Amino acid sequence: MTDARDLETLLAIARQAEAGRSGSEAAQVAAIRILANAGGALPIADLISRYGVSSQTIASLCDEEQHTDKRRKVRARLGEVDGVPVAWLTASGHQASGKSRGFEVRPTSDSLGHALGPSRLSKWIEPLAPTLAPYGVELSVTWGPSCQAFSRRTEALAWARLKTQADQTGDVGVLTGGLIPDALLIERRPVTDQGTLMFEQAWKRKPYDRDEVAETVVAIEVQNATRQASDPLRSKVDAWSAAVENLKVASIVLWIVEPAACKVLASLGVGDPVRRPGQIFISSGAAGLGGDDFAVPGPRWWALDVPRPVGAHM
Repeated sequence: MTDARDLETLLAIARQAEAGRSGSEAAQVAAIRILANAGGALPIADLISRYGVSSQTIASLCDEEQHTDKRRKVRARLGEVDGVPVAWLTASGHQASGKSRGFEVRPTSDSLGHALGPSRLSKWIEPLAPTLAPYGVELSVTWGPSCQAFSRRTEALAWARLKTQADQTGDVGVLTGGLIPDALLIERRPVTDQGTLMFEQAWKRKPYDRDEVAETVVAIEVQNATRQASDPLRSKVDAWSAAVENLKVASIVLWIVEPAACKVLASLGVGDPVRRPGQIFISSGAAGLGGDDFAVPGPRWWALDVPRPVGAHM
């Protein structure tokens, strides 16, 4: 199974190309926004293949010699972390993105591991394709522009809901600012009795409708040690509860975690089908993201039980 680029990715590439034709400054501004939305840093390969940023634009952002105006500081830097080429924003770059108090943070192994999470999950899932294909089941992982499109849809649905229903708790109102997952796992099954049964066996509930059988959207949240220390987890868990239970923009939230993050999230109800329906755990090691493979509370993710070909990456 190949990681085919989706429509949103292709549109992002087209926008970048248009920005490049409009002038290098516009292309650089677009790249700065992409880096800012990703937390300030991304692997070079993702910037080019997923977001359509040209190598020339990346070089221009990071080239201190190109500016005749010496008062203008470089807005991004290049480096390697664990052998992976990475670009990250400087303080000037964060300011250019609209953050008045942003500061430069060089990526670490932990933060790079988070950025590489979607691509590593995609590689882990790829060997399952031959086993699932005879049943008409397809799995694919997408990230980048598609996650931003997901957020825009969530925002639009939240505003539409507020126009017709009261929101006494404010749960839906929070989503008017959007909600960007780290990645999306798309499951497709045949819309037949067998496909419905496969859905029920996988997720231990009946589907909302035939559309959910045809395409099941699973939001991915990668929560490693670095993210666990810096993220306000309660607000994030609450937001996903509203997104899944009220707006139904995704069927499941799959939290890929390391032990410390798992402990905090479990105390917030993740993994408990009663407190947080539709939010489940998987250890980072079990999904091919590195780290330990440890037992997690709550329902088991069905893909872990799909037989893998001998020698496939674990």
